[in-house]
Amino acid sequence: MGDFSVGRWRRHGHDRLYVNREGADKAVGWYDFKTGEITVKDEQCRAAVLEALASHLPTTEARTEFSTSSSDDGVGRPPVLAQSDLSLNWA
Repeated sequence: MGDFSVGRWRRHGHDRLYVNREGADKAVGWYDFKTGEITVKDEQCRAAVLEALASHLPTTEARTEFSTSSSDDGVGRPPVLAQSDLSLNWA
């Protein structure tokens, strides 16, 4: 499948982790920290993109979910963690 590199990009109000194929200029996928979405541009690289992103994600729970997620539109969403789920915090 080839080697991939992951780099963080913070500009113009965006904060993303881009996954690039080694030696290529265009990203094959990225994770958006603001929206929590994963976008995969090349479906043949989906597994490799998710694997590359998994080691850069903030929590173990999220890494497990991202490594197994898939979607027809190329966008994956992170899991809602218990401490972030507002429906559990009402009295």
